[in-house]
Amino acid sequence: MSQPPQDRRPGEIQDATPGTPMPSYRGSEPFAGTAEHRLATTAFVLGIMSVVGMPFFGPVAWVLGRRAVREIDSSLVTKYRNRGIGVAGIVLGIIGTVFLVTLALGLVALVTFFLLS
Repeated sequence: MSQPPQDRRPGEIQDATPGTPMPSYRGSEPFAGTAEHRLATTAFVLGIMSVVGMPFFGPVAWVLGRRAVREIDSSLVTKYRNRGIGVAGIVLGIIGTVFLVTLALGLVALVTFFLLS
Protein backbone atom coordinates (compact mmCIF):
# COMPACT_ATOMS: atom_id res chain seq x y z
CA MET A 1 0.00 0.00 0.00
CA SER A 2 1.44 3.32 -0.96
CA GLN A 3 0.67 6.52 0.79
CA PRO A 4 -0.95 9.40 -1.05
CA PRO A 5 1.40 12.31 -1.86
CA GLN A 6 1.44 14.99 0.79
CA ASP A 7 1.29 18.67 0.02
CA ARG A 8 4.59 20.40 0.75
CA ARG A 9 5.38 24.06 0.83
CA PRO A 10 8.31 25.37 -1.23
CA GLY A 11 11.53 25.30 0.76
CA GLU A 12 10.27 22.73 3.25
CA ILE A 13 12.73 19.98 4.07
CA GLN A 14 11.62 16.63 2.72
CA ASP A 15 12.25 13.32 4.40
CA ALA A 16 15.24 11.54 2.92
CA THR A 17 15.02 7.87 2.15
CA PRO A 18 18.21 5.81 2.09
CA GLY A 19 19.88 5.80 -1.28
CA THR A 20 18.34 9.03 -2.56
CA PRO A 21 20.47 12.17 -2.83
CA MET A 22 19.57 15.16 -0.70
CA PRO A 23 18.28 18.19 -2.59
CA SER A 24 20.71 21.03 -3.20
CA TYR A 25 19.99 24.28 -1.39
CA ARG A 26 21.44 27.47 -2.81
CA GLY A 27 21.78 29.03 0.63
CA SER A 28 24.35 26.49 1.79
CA GLU A 29 26.68 26.81 -1.20
CA PRO A 30 29.63 29.17 -0.90
CA PHE A 31 29.28 32.62 -2.41
CA ALA A 32 30.61 32.59 -5.95
CA GLY A 33 32.65 35.79 -5.53
CA THR A 34 34.89 34.80 -2.60
CA ALA A 35 38.53 35.81 -2.70
CA GLU A 36 41.46 36.62 -0.46
CA HIS A 37 42.41 40.24 0.04
CA ARG A 38 46.07 40.70 -0.85
CA LEU A 39 46.67 43.60 1.54
CA ALA A 40 45.42 41.54 4.48
CA THR A 41 47.97 38.82 3.77
CA THR A 42 50.72 41.40 3.23
CA ALA A 43 49.85 43.12 6.52
CA PHE A 44 49.96 39.78 8.32
CA VAL A 45 53.38 38.87 6.92
CA LEU A 46 54.80 42.33 7.69
CA GLY A 47 53.29 42.14 11.18
CA ILE A 48 55.04 38.84 11.84
CA MET A 49 58.30 40.30 10.58
CA SER A 50 57.89 43.32 12.85
CA VAL A 51 57.41 41.16 15.93
CA VAL A 52 60.21 38.72 15.08
CA GLY A 53 62.97 41.28 14.76
CA MET A 54 62.30 44.02 12.25
CA PRO A 55 60.09 46.47 14.16
CA PHE A 56 60.28 49.13 11.44
CA PHE A 57 57.69 47.06 9.53
CA GLY A 58 55.19 47.52 12.38
CA PRO A 59 53.64 50.84 11.28
CA VAL A 60 53.42 49.60 7.68
CA ALA A 61 51.62 46.42 8.76
CA TRP A 62 49.27 48.47 10.95
CA VAL A 63 48.31 50.83 8.11
CA LEU A 64 47.95 48.10 5.48
CA GLY A 65 45.89 45.95 7.85
CA ARG A 66 43.51 48.82 8.60
CA ARG A 67 43.11 49.56 4.90
CA ALA A 68 42.48 45.89 4.10
CA VAL A 69 39.87 45.47 6.85
CA ARG A 70 38.10 48.65 5.74
CA GLU A 71 38.00 47.43 2.13
CA ILE A 72 36.82 43.98 3.18
CA ASP A 73 34.01 45.46 5.30
CA SER A 74 32.86 47.86 2.60
CA SER A 75 33.00 45.41 -0.32
CA LEU A 76 29.58 44.61 -1.74
CA VAL A 77 30.58 42.68 -4.86
CA THR A 78 33.30 40.33 -3.61
CA LYS A 79 33.13 38.50 -0.30
CA TYR A 80 36.61 38.27 1.15
CA ARG A 81 37.31 35.36 3.44
CA ASN A 82 40.49 36.54 5.21
CA ARG A 83 39.28 39.42 7.38
CA GLY A 84 40.79 37.68 10.41
CA ILE A 85 44.20 37.73 8.77
CA GLY A 86 43.82 41.50 8.28
CA VAL A 87 42.89 41.97 11.93
CA ALA A 88 45.89 39.85 12.95
CA GLY A 89 48.06 42.09 10.75
CA ILE A 90 46.71 45.14 12.60
CA VAL A 91 47.42 43.61 16.01
CA LEU A 92 50.91 42.45 15.05
CA GLY A 93 51.56 45.86 13.49
CA ILE A 94 50.58 47.58 16.74
CA ILE A 95 52.87 45.28 18.72
CA GLY A 96 55.71 45.90 16.26
CA THR A 97 55.12 49.65 16.50
CA VAL A 98 55.33 49.46 20.29
CA PHE A 99 58.63 47.59 19.91
CA LEU A 100 59.84 50.27 17.49
CA VAL A 101 58.92 53.13 19.84
CA THR A 102 60.55 51.32 22.77
CA LEU A 103 63.69 50.75 20.72
CA ALA A 104 63.80 54.39 19.61
CA LEU A 105 63.31 55.68 23.16
CA GLY A 106 66.02 53.31 24.40
CA LEU A 107 68.44 54.56 21.75
CA VAL A 108 67.68 58.20 22.61
CA ALA A 109 68.22 57.46 26.30
CA LEU A 110 71.47 55.64 25.55
CA VAL A 111 72.83 58.45 23.37
CA THR A 112 71.77 61.06 25.91
CA PHE A 113 73.44 59.13 28.72
CA PHE A 114 76.75 58.87 26.84
CA LEU A 115 76.66 62.53 25.73
CA LEU A 116 75.98 63.83 29.24
CA SER A 117 78.55 61.66 31.00
